[in-house]
Amino acid sequence: MPVYLQLPDDGDSKYVMVDSAIVRWANGKDAGWSIQKMDTAARARLMRFLEQDTEKLPRRSAAAWT
Repeated sequence: MPVYLQLPDDGDSKYVMVDSAIVRWANGKDAGWSIQKMDTAARARLMRFLEQDTEKLPRRSAAAWT
């Protein structure tokens, strides 16, 4: 079953389709997914979104992650 992710796109919403994914965990309405198959253009759109979001996170040293 395909999954559609709704990502913000310059104030508007844009849907990105995941062809196949496995749910790894769920808690109420939240879930973690492992994407198995996704169109190249959709994957690029998702990666751009994730890269923009991670740019907002504070930088940590490698020691902070251990």
